[in-house]
Amino acid sequence: IWLEKPAAQSVLEIKKLEEYRSLISPTSKVLVNYQRRYTDIYRSMKGFISNSSYGKCQLVNINYSRGLVTNGSHMLDLLDYFFPNEVMHILWVEKGRDIQNPSFILRLSNKLVIHVTGLDLNFHNLDVIITFEKARLSIIHGGMTLRHEVIKENDLFDGYYRLYDEKTDDLRVKGFDSAFDNSLENLIESYENNSEPLSNLKTSLRSQSLIEIILNQSSAV
Repeated sequence: IWLEKPAAQSVLEIKKLEEYRSLISPTSKVLVNYQRRYTDIYRSMKGFISNSSYGKCQLVNINYSRGLVTNGSHMLDLLDYFFPNEVMHILWVEKGRDIQNPSFILRLSNKLVIHVTGLDLNFHNLDVIITFEKARLSIIHGGMTLRHEVIKENDLFDGYYRLYDEKTDDLRVKGFDSAFDNSLENLIESYENNSEPLSNLKTSLRSQSLIEIILNQSSAV
């Protein structure tokens, strides 16, 4: 089964769907369309994180617009994809401005801090910028623009270093051409191997839980 995201409107609904799915024999496979998990550029970013290619992650900055549920949910799902073994703790949630696009700060169980900025805009603004010990990698404009900066010695000040733009294809191609093919292949493999798709009800549940907590805290007086 292929579900559009979000999988449901609440944590309770997702739990009910997962319970119903587990009762079906043979167990049904459900893929939730958080397509960035299947896009080459974000898969490459995950590889840099997992392999510590540029050292440890030091900071994650995320921008989103047009609603936490509609667009920000993609970013929360990406965090779960990038850091699957980490628990996310909410340090701060903005209150009193626009509960549709709240800003907030998260900290993972590995102590990595994530700054998320919600913007009240009439256009899509989805960016993820990760600063490593030796580089800064940016996927901006919703995945259509790449920026790859690496640390090199400062050409003006001996003994000091700064970030320089690097022309490279390390993040692979931009855009979403690969997402549909990769997700369909993953769904087929999950049936054949009796495994779960990369994006499923359980992964969707984790991001939905954060969304509900953040929106509740943002609207609290």
